[in-house]
Amino acid sequence: MKTKNIADALRELAEKEDARDAVRSFIAERAALDTPEKRQEIAEIVYMIVREQIEQPNWIDQVFNRIDIGFQDSPVVRTKSGLDAWQLSDKSDLPQRFQTTKDQLVNTYRFGGSTNASRRELGAGRIDTLQQLAAEIRNQMQGKMNTFVWNLLKATSNAGDSNYFDAAATYKARLDNAIDYLTDFGDIKAIVGLGSAGINAVTNFTGYSETKLTEKDNSLFLQSYRGIPLVKVKQVYKADNGEFNVEDGTAQITGDKVFVVTGTAGHTIYQGGIVEDTDKNIRTGSIDLAVETYFGSVALAPGRRIAQVEYS
Repeated sequence: MKTKNIADALRELAEKEDARDAVRSFIAERAALDTPEKRQEIAEIVYMIVREQIEQPNWIDQVFNRIDIGFQDSPVVRTKSGLDAWQLSDKSDLPQRFQTTKDQLVNTYRFGGSTNASRRELGAGRIDTLQQLAAEIRNQMQGKMNTFVWNLLKATSNAGDSNYFDAAATYKARLDNAIDYLTDFGDIKAIVGLGSAGINAVTNFTGYSETKLTEKDNSLFLQSYRGIPLVKVKQVYKADNGEFNVEDGTAQITGDKVFVVTGTAGHTIYQGGIVEDTDKNIRTGSIDLAVETYFGSVALAPGRRIAQVEYS
């Protein structure tokens, strides 16, 4: 049986109460790590969980148009020449500003995550141990992507720009002004911000209809404002060791900004899919897991396609 089919079968088994012993036995047997094949089967289960979660739509895909290409394909997007644009650099706090060409090359960079587990941990045969390993890898990769793209959005405007709306009016008035400003240039695609800050505050605006109030009661958050989807971003932290995660360290997503974007705000490129690597050395008594992908993002003509709204 192929390892992908094994992972599929295991996931289905784990959801059935009467099959838990079979799942534990399967994992524990392979946790002996006595052959490369068994180690790879364990790794494949973890990788499948990571692939599924990374490939699911996320808030970045709701801001920019997502493009998936092969590793050998050139990360080029078709656009107009001479547009003001920003794209990711290899330093998250310094996105690059440039003028576009008709066939614009988008820089892509390696985004990876890694973890390891001992034979003792895996020997218990618990499926949630594998899920935890997958979460550690995913959070490193997705956390770094989220931070880079959030910083890219922040770089596209500054106080005093026509697409920057500061605290000179109430938050609701600022948000309405940003929406009205962008409406002249294209259809609004999303309003993006931290769920605990700017998006939550939209939920607390007054004057909503009974239908909207019912929506709020049922889900704690409104799903849209003026017909525009509200997209909630989860906080990301950077630990002292430089790894990104969702639990502790220095917060990377500033809660005092909300972004309004049109449907042509830019692109993200995922190049080469998820590449996996499993350590073949068992002398340490553990199995090392690592994945990586190449990722890039570009904001096009943000002065007419992205509005930054201060939330305070």
